[in-house]
Parts: sequence; structure tokens; C-alpha cells
Amino acid sequence: MTLAYLRLLFALQVVDIHSRFFQHIFNHYIYPHIHLPFLWLGDGHLAVEGFFIMSGYLVALISQSNKNLFHFTFTRYARIYPLYWLVLAFYLLVYSYFHLFGSYKLPHISPFILILNLTLIPAIINFFDINQTNIFWKLYIVPSWSLTFDVILYPFGFILSKYPILGLPIILSSIPLFVYLFKYHQPHIAFQSSQHTFFFDFLYSLPAFIFIPFFLGILLFKLKDYIPIKKPLFIGAFLLYLYLSYFPLYLPSMFIGYLLSLLSLSYMIVYVASFGKSKYESLISNYTYSLYLIHYPIIIYFFHHKPIGILLSLLVALIFLIPETIFERLRHKLKKPSTETSPNILIAVGIVFVIIFTFSNLLFSSIMPVYLSWYQNHYQIQLQRALLKAF
Repeated sequence: MTLAYLRLLFALQVVDIHSRFFQHIFNHYIYPHIHLPFLWLGDGHLAVEGFFIMSGYLVALISQSNKNLFHFTFTRYARIYPLYWLVLAFYLLVYSYFHLFGSYKLPHISPFILILNLTLIPAIINFFDINQTNIFWKLYIVPSWSLTFDVILYPFGFILSKYPILGLPIILSSIPLFVYLFKYHQPHIAFQSSQHTFFFDFLYSLPAFIFIPFFLGILLFKLKDYIPIKKPLFIGAFLLYLYLSYFPLYLPSMFIGYLLSLLSLSYMIVYVASFGKSKYESLISNYTYSLYLIHYPIIIYFFHHKPIGILLSLLVALIFLIPETIFERLRHKLKKPSTETSPNILIAVGIVFVIIFTFSNLLFSSIMPVYLSWYQNHYQIQLQRALLKAF
């Protein structure tokens, strides 16, 4: 098993949460037989954490052989954008057809929305204005929200792999956020509902919650020689991850579950990375990316709650594997420049990023108690209304 297979597992988990396949099984065949209050942490969100930890690890690995920031950033963007633009064009053409015939109403297209989708800059906007959380819902291909963070994290990850000390202020400024998250206890829920919780809002609205797994991946690469590689530990970490992803948690808070997920994912990635690459590494990686991009519109808008949606997603992903393979071959033919980016430039850019990011964290920490109070009151009101309707 290599990182490509682990990446494929994460992608399939994202497909699962969007198709609600496991949720349907749990709600109909498992939950009716248990009636204990529990905390649900998992589903595809932990897989997304795994993606970002792995990205940080790979960025640190690639930066060892690529010494030029601008070339590194260009090749990373060349990995993201070509297939994304192709899938976006497919999306607009297909959904325009359904829009004309009334089967599906295409979201309103404006120059601003089109620019957001073409450039993948919502995370940059959210980075400077943490209240702009709705900006992510302007994306036509919803899973591409994670790509908007990659646009920021790839160049900065290159700098952090050279100077990890720059990540310390961001980690320290995140401590108040973790304190408030630790205080939060999710009320009893009867079904998988992480998309309507404080944890979900926190995950999708705050760049720091994406940055920390990414930075952790960079640290893992730096410390990999000091981490014991043992199969029993990997099996334990993998089982813990599955438990956190798919079963009710007997934990005091989501914060504890979040830390456990980071620990289990970290060991899984370090262990699997130690085996190097397989002969099918590039093929699996390309397929995973095409599947990640294409599955959501097919499952959600065409065959929601139907197994054929999943099968059709796999088939279309295979079709998009062809251009992605061509894009990757062209990208790998790009020659690396002989010049190395000046350390002064790297440090200067890194300091600017850290100052803005730290300020964002501290500002969000100051408004967190107010938001948390509002959310709990809002949830109680919604719960009371649901009980009144039920009785």
C-alpha cells in the first residue's frame, strides 16, 4: 500500500458522504436498535483532513528536490487547474442543458461568480475576511472548495518546509480557538448531521482549521525518521480512524475526536509513505483527482440516493482520466530551473502570510464566544420546533 491507495480511500469516503450511502444504512438498519446519546464526528470530513495532511507531507517531500518557489508553485497549479477547468466546462454544458429543459435550475451566473470558479480564489477572500463563508457556496463544483485552500497552501507550504519556525505563531494563535472548541459539546443527535453543527461551520469557515493539518503534514515529513514504523501501530491507527469516521463516539467533545483523528491519520500517512511508490502510483493519483472532481454533480443532482449515481461517477471519472493523464505527462516534462529562490524572498513572503493569518485567528477567537452562544440558542430553538412538529 502506498500514498496513492490511501488517497483513493479518502476520495471514496468523500463520494460516500455525498451519496449518503453509509448514512442510509446506519439510519435504517443500525440506529433503530440503539438509543444512546452519542457524538458523531466522522464521515467525509476526516478524509478531507487526511488529504490536507498528505498534501503537506508531499509538498515538503517535493520541495527537497525543487529549490525554486515559482517553478514549484507553477507545477502545482498545473496539477490543479487543467482538469478542473475541463470538468467545469463539462458541468456548465451539461447543466445548461438540464436548465433549458427544466430538470435542474442552474445557479445564477454572473461575471463575479464565473471569476470565482475559474480562479479558485474563495479561500483567499475568506483569508482576508473570515466572515465571507458563503463565498464557498458560489462554487459550481462543490468539492473544489478544498482546491481553493491548495491555491494558498502550496506556495506557503514550500516556504514552511524550508522554515518551519514560521508556523509557530499560527499554531499559538490557534490555541484560543481550540479552547472554545473543547468547551463545545454537541447535543444528542439521532442521525448523521455534521453538516449542521458548529464543528462543520468551524471547519469550513476558518482557514486555520485547514492550515493545521497541512502544517502537521510538513512536520511529519521533518520528523519521519524518528517515528517507529510498525505494522501493529498502523493497524491500530487505521481501526481508530474507521471508528472515528463511521461509528458513534463516546467522547466528551469533538475537540478530543479531532485530535484523535489527526493522530491516527498522521501515523497512517507516515507508515504508508515509508513504502515509496508503486508502479500504478500516477494512474491511481490521476483517477483519484478526476473522481474527486466529477462525482458530486452526478450523485447530488442526477442520481441522489441511487447506487447508479456512484457507478456513473466512477465511469465518468474513468473518462476524465484520459485528459488528466495527458496533462500530467506534459507537466512532468517541464524542466526545473537551475536557480534557487533567494532565502530573503522566502522569509519576507512567509512573514507577511504569518502576520495576516495570525491576525485572522485572533480576531476569530475574539468573536467565537458570541457566535457559540448564538449557535447553541439557535440549535435549541430548531430542536424545540422539531419536537413540536413531531408531537
